[in-house]
This record gives sequence, C-alpha cells and structure tokens, in this order.
Amino acid sequence: MLKNIIFIFFFFNCSYIFGKELLIVYPSGAKSPLLSYSKKVLIELYKRIGISLKLKGYHASRSLVMANLGKADGELLRIKGINKIFKNLIRIESHLLTLTIKAITLKKDLKTIGLPELHKHTISFHRGYVIFHKIFKNHKASQPVTDSTQIYRMVNNNRVRFGLIVEELSGRTLKKGIYHKIKKIDVKIPPVDLYHYINKKHISLVPKLLKAIKEMKQERFFQKIQKAIP
Repeated sequence: MLKNIIFIFFFFNCSYIFGKELLIVYPSGAKSPLLSYSKKVLIELYKRIGISLKLKGYHASRSLVMANLGKADGELLRIKGINKIFKNLIRIESHLLTLTIKAITLKKDLKTIGLPELHKHTISFHRGYVIFHKIFKNHKASQPVTDSTQIYRMVNNNRVRFGLIVEELSGRTLKKGIYHKIKKIDVKIPPVDLYHYINKKHISLVPKLLKAIKEMKQERFFQKIQKAIP
C-alpha cells in the first residue's frame, strides 16, 4: 500500500513538472554579456532534463521575492548565500560561472591595482553587472556604460583612467588587436562564483540538474558559450 502511495505521488509530481514550462526570473536592467550567457546556459541545462523554460526579467530584487514566494520557479544566476535570506530558495551546489574582475588601462607600469587606488581615479564598467554598482556605489567619477566595447573606447581615448571588465565574458576585445595600446591588469577583488537557485517545491530536480551540470562541464560547454558571447 505504501509503495503504491509513493508511486502515485511520484507520478503526479513528475507529470506536473515535466508537463509544464518553468518560469525562471532575473533582475531586469541593462543587457550584458552575463545575461546572454546565463540565458543560454539555463535553457540548455533544463533542456537536458526534459524541461522547457520561460525567462523573464523583473525590476531590482523583485525577481528574488517572486522566486522565494513560489510565484516563479527559480532565479537565473546569483552569488552564494542568497538562500540564507530567501529561505525558500535552494542553491544548486555546482557553480555555473566564475567572474574574474580585471582592469584595463593605458598605464604600462602597472601589473595590479587595489580598490582604494581605483577609487581615486575615473573608471568605467558595464551597467549590467551588480557587483560593480555595489563596489562603486558612492564613486562620483564612475561612468557606467551599456556596451563592453565602450569601456575599451573610453580608456583608449583617455576619457577614464581605468575600465573594469569580467575577463570570462568581455576580455576578448583585446585579442582583436583594435586597442593594442591597452593593457589588462589584475584587480585585488576575489573571483565571484555564480549559482542557479530554484524554489524548494522543485527539490526533486536537484539531482538531475547536478548531473546535467557535471556533463556540461565535462563537455566544456560553458567555455564554448563564453567564447560565443560577442
């Protein structure tokens, strides 16, 4: 009898999940290479476990609130620890991207730079990265832009002293040779891992998602997507 009850529960639970499109949300705002990367990765991830997705952006932290309340099924990519505040969210333990922050500059004598020094200069960064807005929230000499190429252009034309980029998603511009005078240097900011979060009502999906992520990493799928981002 107990086996029959478990089977019926499992059957209807799976039918509910696999017969429905899941809603994954994210904070809306300026488009960024990170958003493009995240969407491509999540669509492929869920495709591998037989589920289709609907992706939708919401203002500021509303996406997290919706995912936490169960009005959405999950959050695109976020830093570690979000589930300590939003208790109904489950972090998928295997990270989907590591953000390595680099600075670009015309100053040839520098190899690395710290945040205190950056705060003394004019800087530019991509408007779509929350991490930059938090670090330079009160920095009056910052100039956020909507396109990574604009960062290189502003540095090259001496409109700002430093540009901040995410190496995994916007460092390829240097390889094109257009801005050959620009130098890329290390920034004393620890790399940031990003994770996918789902509402706890979908806890049964966790093993499948982890297995799919492991396969994608073995195939170097994430690196291929990174290289394909313009």
